[in-house]
Amino acid sequence: MAKRLALIFATTILTALPFVSSAQTLLDPRLIAEPVASGFALPSQIDFVANDDFFLIEQRTGKVFRVTGGSSVEVLDVAVNTSSTEQGLLGLAAHPQFDTNGFVYLYYSESSTGGDSAVPSQVLGNRIYRFTYNGSDLVSPLLIKHLPGNPGFSHNGGILEYGPDDKLYAVIGDQLQSGALQNISGGQVDDTGVILRMEDDGSPAAGNPFLTVPGYESYYAYGVRNCYGLDFDPVTNVLWQTENGPSDYDELNRVDPGFNSGWKQIMGPDARDPEGVADLVMVTNAFYSDPEFSWFDSRGVTALEFLDSTELGASYQNDLFVTNFTSGNLYHFELNAARDSLVLAGAGLQDLVGDTTEELGELVVGDFESITDIDTGPDGNLYILDRPPPGTVYRVRHVIRDLDTSDQDVSLVCTGNQSAEVTGTYRVYGAGPGVVIPSATISFYLDVVQPGNLLQSYVDTDLADGAEVTKVFAAALPSNNPHTIIMVVDESDAVLEDREMNNQGQQSIACSVTSAPTVGSTAFVLKPNVPNPFGSGTTIHYQLNHAGYVEMDVFDVRGRRVNRLVSQTKTDGAHAAFWDGRDQSGSAVAAGVYRVRVRSGGEVRMRSIVLGR
Repeated sequence: MAKRLALIFATTILTALPFVSSAQTLLDPRLIAEPVASGFALPSQIDFVANDDFFLIEQRTGKVFRVTGGSSVEVLDVAVNTSSTEQGLLGLAAHPQFDTNGFVYLYYSESSTGGDSAVPSQVLGNRIYRFTYNGSDLVSPLLIKHLPGNPGFSHNGGILEYGPDDKLYAVIGDQLQSGALQNISGGQVDDTGVILRMEDDGSPAAGNPFLTVPGYESYYAYGVRNCYGLDFDPVTNVLWQTENGPSDYDELNRVDPGFNSGWKQIMGPDARDPEGVADLVMVTNAFYSDPEFSWFDSRGVTALEFLDSTELGASYQNDLFVTNFTSGNLYHFELNAARDSLVLAGAGLQDLVGDTTEELGELVVGDFESITDIDTGPDGNLYILDRPPPGTVYRVRHVIRDLDTSDQDVSLVCTGNQSAEVTGTYRVYGAGPGVVIPSATISFYLDVVQPGNLLQSYVDTDLADGAEVTKVFAAALPSNNPHTIIMVVDESDAVLEDREMNNQGQQSIACSVTSAPTVGSTAFVLKPNVPNPFGSGTTIHYQLNHAGYVEMDVFDVRGRRVNRLVSQTKTDGAHAAFWDGRDQSGSAVAAGVYRVRVRSGGEVRMRSIVLGR
């Protein structure tokens, strides 16, 4: 974790962020990927239970870890069969009421030996177990679903996901079978190539689309070749799915109840496949629809995630992220207003197929090594599970890429015995004009940054790029001795090069406590405005003790500058400025409390004014 960034107001030792491999690249300069936990052997899925607290599974060891604050503890080791590279511990889901019931569900290819095995004949099948977390371990296994796990076979799927309906969804691949569930007329129905929707105990969930079809009661969708990604749109609650093709046409599908994905007859858009909808096995309530998007060359598409958060910026809220295994790409998709299709800007993508690397490049926002899972943390950031040794979990978050300050951005005015008023002003920049910065934290420290001595801290959200923010607060000083105030902006959000660039011209601001200032000993006095409260306008009076340059600004309660009223040299004596309740562009502002700040002669004064409308 980055150390605090002391801006130009004090000298501090800069500590580098944890090293991030060049393979972890994000193309949006506002975002950064930082490792939060590492050292895992071929991890396959994570699931959060609290902020900075998640379970993680290793596919080929059968181990389950609980990772808290970056530290991992093994809580279970199940006996897995790994005779196929796609077998092992594949799926993980914590129950929505984990805090009260402790339920954690695992999907794995179970070994018949009681220990790990790679012998094809030593597999009991793919099993879904429910475990209970007792505070230190996962215990009390309960088998809730026995699925096919043919010896040495691929296409085991395994992803588990709890839906917004509190039902457990699970997916299994086709196991290389050719039955009715693979759209072969007259074939068997054997729990392969399906998405299941279950109650907590593994029984068919109420409301399933095929409850009246014998053998199909637990199915939510079928005709699935193999799948490593399930997630629900946070706006519509509709399920979406990724699906792997044989050598071409990986798919991204919107999965309404009763969906038939088309395998083995159709892969990719129907118009590009020699078989058609007439070749599909359609049971009662089943329907087919084309993929929302396809990759012409199979990329080993894995996880998908809707980002139900503004932490990466409002432009990403509720958007869809998809990952792949073979090249570690992170793709970004926007949805239309109805949330039933994708918005694809490139001319080559209008056929809903990424035919070339160049076309797909328009969707890529990041490059990792080999991603197996992606999740939104309780903190609203995006978490990526990158598989190659060492397996690592990365947090993708927003960073402030640049900071703007000046030598006068912190001031301290003594107002009485061991008391003072502190004013701090700053600007933050993201990636250019018009970019909204989700949040910035400003903290004021007394005398030293480390170990602490925090005086005051604020969090500002949805900042306009380059907007000036001012904070004013009263401080109780520990003694009559001189003191230094240090302002720190987003101590965890500055990458090293930005800290070096902006930590310039150190300035210490000290204050020996004196009695309250008078007009004879200060540069100016800021007097009450008249009228206050006001409607159509108010006059702000001030008196200069000496001629000098004056700046007068109006700020809203969040510290954003609304208008600049004065910016010129004035003679000594009485002066006044008029504010008509409008911003810099001439638009009327909302009623409420505003702050007037005046700077002159190295001093700063502020006063609250009330616009009543």
